[in-house]
Amino acid sequence: KYCTSIYDIQISYFNKIVRYCHDHHLECVIVGMPNRDREYWNYDKTFIAKMDDIISNAQKDDPFIYLNYIRDKALLDINLFSDVSHFNKYGADVLSRKLNIDIN
Repeated sequence: KYCTSIYDIQISYFNKIVRYCHDHHLECVIVGMPNRDREYWNYDKTFIAKMDDIISNAQKDDPFIYLNYIRDKALLDINLFSDVSHFNKYGADVLSRKLNIDIN
């Protein structure tokens, strides 16, 4: 049950968002949201490498801030989540504080 597919339309849309921000002089911030083990291990290594390549390639053309929290231990505490992949109120507050520090 591994997630292995990234579709061209997803890549195209991602690049359009980044390009739109660049064209309109908006600071683009992309956040790799935390993935707890149960969710993270659903992705095979090829998928993860492809995601990294997509982000790297997009940054070459239109630089943006990429905050990679995917395996950030401070955000992986089970008590921050309401289910396997969604923050509860406390988790959302922790993430918001971290984003504020990292962006500013």
